[in-house]
Amino acid sequence: MSTDTSLRRTLDWLWTPC
Repeated sequence: MSTDTSLRRTLDWLWTPC
């Protein structure tokens, strides 16, 4: 029951500045 958190983490990792 932690989809929002998982999604947020993935987004943060995907939206990382490179």
